[in-house]
Amino acid sequence: MLPKPTRKTKTDCGPWAGVLLVAIAIVVVCLGGCSPEHTSYSDFRDLPDHGWATGAPIYFTPQCGDSTGTYDVTLAVRNTDIYKYDKLILTVDIIDTCGKVMRNRVEYTITDRYGNFQGSGFGVYYQSSALIARRVRPWQMKRIVAWPGMKGCPVIAGLSNIGIIVTPSK
Repeated sequence: MLPKPTRKTKTDCGPWAGVLLVAIAIVVVCLGGCSPEHTSYSDFRDLPDHGWATGAPIYFTPQCGDSTGTYDVTLAVRNTDIYKYDKLILTVDIIDTCGKVMRNRVEYTITDRYGNFQGSGFGVYYQSSALIARRVRPWQMKRIVAWPGMKGCPVIAGLSNIGIIVTPSK
């Protein structure tokens, strides 16, 4: 009797098979992170150690992933424990592509009435945030300008950073 013919199949993929599978998994994870639900933008600027002068505006140029979407804009301020006022008042202009200005007066509560710092943070740094615009389109926020709006304070010490956070509207 003749032996039964067998088909030769190659099941050994070589030493690179595992590496290829890992590379494919990494690509899938990276592409999943690019979905529109995760789109957001933030930009923080350091403020001078000697203090932020009233006549020194800070400029931001927001970036948006989808030019057809609407976005919420939050202005965040980080202070240290040497900030000596209970509130912080800022003037914020949101300027559209046509030059139209939407001016906001933003007031942050930095400490409670007992002098305890508010906001999130740890150590000597605290962050306070305020929503300054809701459901705006990218062309409505070509530039955002912020500066101190506290009367009688030519220089405000104890602030470390100021920034904007742009997130898709829900």
